[in-house]
Amino acid sequence: MPLRIYPEKVTATIRRIKHSTGVELLRTNTKIHLDDEDTVLGTVFMTNPGSYKLSKHRDWNSFIKGEKDIDFITGEDSPDATMRSLIGVVRTAYESVGFSKPRGYISIYNISSLIEPDGKKIKIYHNEVVNLLIENGISPSILCEQEVSEKDHFYNQCKNSSFIIMGFLKNSFMDDVQRLKGWGEGHKQKLVFAADKEGDYTHPFCWLPKPSLKLQAVNRLVDVIRAIDKM
Repeated sequence: MPLRIYPEKVTATIRRIKHSTGVELLRTNTKIHLDDEDTVLGTVFMTNPGSYKLSKHRDWNSFIKGEKDIDFITGEDSPDATMRSLIGVVRTAYESVGFSKPRGYISIYNISSLIEPDGKKIKIYHNEVVNLLIENGISPSILCEQEVSEKDHFYNQCKNSSFIIMGFLKNSFMDDVQRLKGWGEGHKQKLVFAADKEGDYTHPFCWLPKPSLKLQAVNRLVDVIRAIDKM
């Protein structure tokens, strides 16, 4: 069997919200495992979950249809395109400073935990689900993890990470993006991003077709790794 280019496994929890007209899916507790070492290496903050699925889970098909009496499933699957982009940047940076490979796992947190592959739809979709939850007496706070919504949890996550990657969809959740960027200033010695001409932190998915953005992210991560190595 040929070696896979991206053999890393990704674990996550998918939550579903059933209602009268359908099922909404949320993804939390997402980790890219670079090896078998159970320690956090870095953390990524982005907009929302995209194409990653737990399609290998035995209950996946029935789960997304709203069948059976379970509202959470946890499992592992292969990295999606955005995750592969992140893995490529981390691998390249660590190799550049002489490490054979990075060790541990990378945690991923999103402004919205709602799964929606089309980035152009996520803000409207998020607002629709917020209204749906309120109508059903459910707190919209379930749509984001504490590491994104609460400064002390954000701080603790960053404190325990060797690097912090930020990248967001253009013109989406702009207030939340500015808040996270502001919080990130307190950890700027660890901060990694690739900025466009307007100074916005580009989403890691954009680094795949634009080598200049990937190189920018790699160079920033190399600087972070070297700074940590000197401490």
